[in-house]
Amino acid sequence: MTKECIMHIGMPKTGSSSVQNFVFSHRKWFSEFHDVNYYSDRANHSHLFAALSPKNSYGLHLNALYSDKEVERFQSQTLEAFETAVKQNKAKKFVISGEDISLCDLSAVKYFKTITDEYFDNTRIICYVRDPFLFAQSACQQMFKNGATLQQVIENTYVKRPSNLIAKSEEVHWPNILPLYSWRLDKFIKTYGRGKVFIRDFRKASLINQDVIDDFLEAALNIKVDRRALPKTPIAENRSMDHNVAWTLEQINRLQARHIKIGQSYFNNPRRAESLPSLIAKHAPSSKKFRLINFDWKEYRKIISPDLEWLKDITNSEIDYTKLSIPKLDVDDSFDENASLANLLNEVALDSEKRAENQSITGVINRARLHTEIDQNQIDRILKNASLPSPLLRLANGLKHSGFSEAALRVAEKGLYLCEIDPEKKDQFQELVRVLSAS
Repeated sequence: MTKECIMHIGMPKTGSSSVQNFVFSHRKWFSEFHDVNYYSDRANHSHLFAALSPKNSYGLHLNALYSDKEVERFQSQTLEAFETAVKQNKAKKFVISGEDISLCDLSAVKYFKTITDEYFDNTRIICYVRDPFLFAQSACQQMFKNGATLQQVIENTYVKRPSNLIAKSEEVHWPNILPLYSWRLDKFIKTYGRGKVFIRDFRKASLINQDVIDDFLEAALNIKVDRRALPKTPIAENRSMDHNVAWTLEQINRLQARHIKIGQSYFNNPRRAESLPSLIAKHAPSSKKFRLINFDWKEYRKIISPDLEWLKDITNSEIDYTKLSIPKLDVDDSFDENASLANLLNEVALDSEKRAENQSITGVINRARLHTEIDQNQIDRILKNASLPSPLLRLANGLKHSGFSEAALRVAEKGLYLCEIDPEKKDQFQELVRVLSAS
């Protein structure tokens, strides 16, 4: 029996979440009736990119957010689980899907090829591309959700970038809303060959049944499915924000930085609460469609022009975005008047996050005192969101006194790492790490 690996690598804002959640939710059905093994670690496999590219120059990845030991633990666990799943696969088709996989550097793509060449007879890479102007509109909302401001987006999209340039890895900085077709895809083409990389147009008219899920099932998996016959499952989607919510969130981002930089290191600030869009919508309901305002579309067009030509050439003109009309500049400064609402919601979010952190730590300590086991997942969540050392000192001491030395050491090491932000507790953490390491 021949085995095939199908790698769905995005791009972002092309319905990847819908595809992933549909196939993941029905993976048992696909396995039983179509001999398809959807990697079951989770629905979105973008974490493979994070494991393979901890020091990638695009954005702020693992080395920027976590200590060295945390990075090493995540890398080893993630890649070990992936390679085990590949080795144990018995299905004809093995599927991985993650839009961030297209961010992998060349060495990571070569790693994938080493794995796929050893365990599969054939490999196909599937990627959807989107109209660059619609992509920019959608990507900008995502940047706001990730904590960026409009000024940051503009600077990294066209202000700091010379015209007529196809982006290279060392020239790409978060946050930007460039489609980056060539940068994302060319390394896969060079590694696997053009014939193995299938580039699909995300425009509705080009999709099978004008639906990306149907298109993926038929074009990538060679399966025609009447989805009405399958059990209904909730399909998670990355929904758009309305205009008012998006720009109020952008104002809050100006008040509360997503990352804190100390020297050459970045520290995650968890107070960029994921609940903010729904919180804003609750206090300021609206139904206006998002508009990307105060953005110079002509400059954007100059920057992406070589990328559009590259995409046209690599697809033999089957996907040609070079003749799309340039959107008109939409000037609107009205959201600068929304500062009072932004300040209020920011304070609500900060207070909510602080109380949630304290409740989580108290819960872990209380359970540790009463039971012989602790909730490692809860500790992982606390460590992932930690931005200041003081709460971790209480947690580490609580775990230590309850006899959970190994967990206490993990917490203390993260606290010591964060003392670069708040050095007041550094001596206490150093002593705690010394004692716990010795035990």
